[in-house]
Amino acid sequence: MPTPAVTKLVRRRGAWMIVIGFAHGVLLWAGDIVGAYGLLAVLMAGLLVRATDRALLATAGIGVLVITLLRRLRADATG
Repeated sequence: MPTPAVTKLVRRRGAWMIVIGFAHGVLLWAGDIVGAYGLLAVLMAGLLVRATDRALLATAGIGVLVITLLRRLRADATG
């Protein structure tokens, strides 16, 4: 498949994940993360489709670092 078609497919699937996550969050459980995954898919579709392995690993590493720092800050703030 050509890259633009794959990007469109990833974004469309991400949009459906947002819809399903929203409905699930409203109707069943507010802690649902499907919508968050869908939002990431929509926002990062171009990177996910076109990026090299090195760029994907760097993005994952930055994401892990940010999450770790945020969790640390939250733990320090709550005691």
